[in-house]
Amino acid sequence: KPVIKDIFKEREKLLFSAFNRYHSEGNPEKKTIGFPRAMYYYDRLPFWSTFWGELGFGMILSDPTNKDIINKGSESVIADPCFPIKVAHGHVQNLMEKNPDYIFIPSMITSECSYQSNRKEKAKIVGRKQTYFCLWGQTLPEIIKSNKRFKDFESRFITPKVELREGDEFVINDFTKYLKTKFSWITRKDVETAYYKGKDELNKFRESLFELYRESIDTVERTGRECVILIGRPYNVNDRGVNLNLATKLRDFYGVNVFPIDVVEFESEDIDDIND
Repeated sequence: KPVIKDIFKEREKLLFSAFNRYHSEGNPEKKTIGFPRAMYYYDRLPFWSTFWGELGFGMILSDPTNKDIINKGSESVIADPCFPIKVAHGHVQNLMEKNPDYIFIPSMITSECSYQSNRKEKAKIVGRKQTYFCLWGQTLPEIIKSNKRFKDFESRFITPKVELREGDEFVINDFTKYLKTKFSWITRKDVETAYYKGKDELNKFRESLFELYRESIDTVERTGRECVILIGRPYNVNDRGVNLNLATKLRDFYGVNVFPIDVVEFESEDIDDIND
């Protein structure tokens, strides 16, 4: 029997904390942003739900991954991408059926890094410091928009490029420029306020995950039990429909204490010796 609570359920509660505050009660007067439960939803929802909420939009989500979403996604892809991208296609179709005013599919180019505020450091970025997301994740919005199945919704897609490594001011300026093409009333100040509040929520989410791990691993060590850490992308490790509910099966059938990799605080570890 596990000696710790279900970390994946606790993680999901934390993931939805900001979303529930901003979007738990639908407001028919607000324009709605549809956000697919796919790809970087699994580690960025606190930021985006806060960001759009602060800008005055409501947000709805596609359904949790299920067989229908998987089948529709697999049938709709033009090329033969990885499974998570196929699933993302299914989530977009699921959202189209819900008919939000817009569907948000960010083009995630780069992630944050410890020196992102210093643009001069760009020239020194090599090897592991190249914080790019995978190419399929970067180009997902264009892949979706080029698919005939989604043509009727194309004008309602919101697909900004997100280059977090370039620093806060760059991202805020980039967001403002893009969003003004969709919503003329949005100001840079609006975007700046929403961005920093979203960033605060994301940081709170991550720190809560680390605290959850610290408390739980202490229990594991104190009781002399073993644990398993599931390693993978957030959208594989945390999407029960994609991974066949692996964490729950390990916990319920075998009594395993299971953690997702992103609750472990290891970013400060020096891995140069094994990563060169």
